[in-house]
Amino acid sequence: MLSFWLDIQILEGALTASRFAGFHLIDLNAALQVMLAHKHIIMNLVIGTLTVFALWAMLGGRSFCSWVCPYHLLAEFTEKIHLALVRRKLVTEHEFHRGVRTVFWILFAMLAFVTGYTVFETLSPTGILSRALIYGPGLALGWVFLLLAFEVFWSRRAWCRYVCPIGLTYGVVGAISPLRVNFRLEHCLHEGDCRKVCLVPHVLDVTIRGRAAETGAALGPDCTRCGLCVDVCRSGALGFEIKGISRLLDRRRQPRINPRQNTRVLAIGSSPVLLAATKDYLESAHCLFLSAPDAQAGLDAALNAMPALIFLDSALPGGDAAALLRTLRENPASRDIPVIVMGNDETTPNAFADADDFMQTPFTRFIFFAHFTRLLDESRTPRRLPT
Repeated sequence: MLSFWLDIQILEGALTASRFAGFHLIDLNAALQVMLAHKHIIMNLVIGTLTVFALWAMLGGRSFCSWVCPYHLLAEFTEKIHLALVRRKLVTEHEFHRGVRTVFWILFAMLAFVTGYTVFETLSPTGILSRALIYGPGLALGWVFLLLAFEVFWSRRAWCRYVCPIGLTYGVVGAISPLRVNFRLEHCLHEGDCRKVCLVPHVLDVTIRGRAAETGAALGPDCTRCGLCVDVCRSGALGFEIKGISRLLDRRRQPRINPRQNTRVLAIGSSPVLLAATKDYLESAHCLFLSAPDAQAGLDAALNAMPALIFLDSALPGGDAAALLRTLRENPASRDIPVIVMGNDETTPNAFADADDFMQTPFTRFIFFAHFTRLLDESRTPRRLPT
């Protein structure tokens, strides 16, 4: 708005299509309509569409609806009026089948292809309001007021839920988004407060008792990521997450399980850096740290000290690490000692098939204890994994 009013010419255009410092940005559905109408692919449209696609693929496609769309903002206010009238029994709520939206999406696409004109862009309240905010109001605002009146007196959120092809297009994009709202069945009280505030309540059908197919799942691509359900959920069953990262953070927040105090652990390796890191981590867990610089010293230490666990560096001089592991497994005194082999990307884990675990180097403290904890039994004593 400021760019147009002050003639700065940095950001030009509206939500449907704009240009930032000469770089095109185009709404996905608008680009599809234009290409269908012109019946050929326009390169500027492709460039601008890919940029917008990448943005909404990261944030979740229908985040556009709840956080950007100007019509959505007005519809929030009319929804409150509609619900107030329903409570007073002055109007009746009317619902339509959700499949109607797909029919409208196909219809607008066919109209663009047959007529050579972007029919939907003429009727889209999103585009009308966006242009009105920047260039000033026009007669097209009358159509927007008619839609809002229909939603007040007849059907709550009718345009967004049953007509708008923009939401359907962005919903498809949101299917690959890493940002999502996750549902945890074990925390759910099935009170239904989340469905009452949801803008697209069908995505929360999993919160109905008996509907969830698994204990934890992300809401469907139709979710607008508005966060209303997260706000009202008292039990914490719903929450935002970033796929992959959130799971890692949850694991990091869990208290670390240490082995029993004074557990003897042997590290066999010739790298001072590797041994120093291993020593630091083990002593922080109150283990007794033992070390050996080569294969022969490692074998002697293993048979004399009988450690509860051995860390073996795969880069021992002369390729002795694999031979040492075979010797440890063949000796009845050391065959049951669990061994974690440490190696880089070039190390072949198959060469250490008799090891209990393979840990890639370099490693962090979190990764180190994740591998260590995997070998602890219920008494926090290292044990060999079943083969």
